[in-house]
Formats: sequence, structure tokens, C-alpha cells
Amino acid sequence: MNKSTIMWIVGGIGTAVGGYFLYKRITRPTETFGETPTLNTKGGSNSSSSSSSSSSSSNNDGLPLKRGSKGEKVKQLQRFLVAEGYNIGTFGILGNGVDGDFGSMTEKAVRENQQPFPFFKSMYPSAVEGQVSADFFNSNIKGQY
Repeated sequence: MNKSTIMWIVGGIGTAVGGYFLYKRITRPTETFGETPTLNTKGGSNSSSSSSSSSSSSNNDGLPLKRGSKGEKVKQLQRFLVAEGYNIGTFGILGNGVDGDFGSMTEKAVRENQQPFPFFKSMYPSAVEGQVSADFFNSNIKGQY
């Protein structure tokens, strides 16, 4: 076998492996990992009608999330990004980047998560590159992180 043939084989294998992981990323199920029991406990404590009505009226407050946003929704986004394997720095109590402040590292991770952006935009029409729309937040992050 000559070098050219070997390079074609290696390139084909690399393309197949890359395609497999891209397919897995696009078609991954929405599962919750890590903090699900804590969130279920919080959900149980908010079972009174007054607190659930106040939380449902503010579901989209602060959305879209973008650079400069702060608060609990940003922390949920950051937990999502960390669970997906993105590096968002060493800020926050646990040193994993979760600090509730949508800064440059969080924005970079959001942009990476949205790649390829035209495909992402086809799934979430209200998406803006580098921002987290209400559609994406409510379907992928809310109540899971």
C-alpha cells in the first residue's frame, strides 16, 4: 500500500468519526444530569399557588439572555453549558464558571453551542448568534439545570 492510499483511508475514517459525533450532538436527547434532585426539591417547595403564579408570570423576564445579563437564568444557562462540556472559566463558588454573570466566556460557549448557526437558526427561528432566546431556554434549560 502506498502513502496516498493510506492517507485516503485515514481521511475517510476521520470523516466518518467526525460525522458520527456531529450526528450524536445534533440528535442528543434532552436528559438531565447532575442537579435534577435539587431542582425537584425546589419544585416541591414552590407548590403553593401564589409562588407558582408569580414564577409563571416571569418565565420570559430577562430573556433573551445576552452579554451583561445576570441572575438565576444565567446560572441555569451556565450549568447547561458546563454539563455539555464547555469551558466557561473558573468563576463561581465551585470554580466551574457558574456565577450568574453572562460574560465573554459564557458568550463564547453559547456561540460554540449554536454552531453551525444556520442549522441552529432553522430549529430556533428567533435565535440571535451569541444570545439565548426564550424558545431555546424554555425547551432545553428551564427546569433541568
